[in-house]
Amino acid sequence: MAQSLGIQNASASTSAVSAESVDVWQRQSLQYIHYFGFASLMIIFIGLIVTWVGYIQNARWIWFVQFVIAVWCR
Repeated sequence: MAQSLGIQNASASTSAVSAESVDVWQRQSLQYIHYFGFASLMIIFIGLIVTWVGYIQNARWIWFVQFVIAVWCR
């Protein structure tokens, strides 16, 4: 009995606001923020790969790609 209560407490949410009490529009906006954050990380990751490949191949156009990524990330 005590062990099952411990597991219940350990699996309980630690946030002050539970998912059930959040309005639909708040859930939707949080989901969009999640999507935007993931997309931003992927764009940065792809930009780093392109930059590295351009650096290895001594491509001059890669400086423009670095500039665009730096301006976009600021």
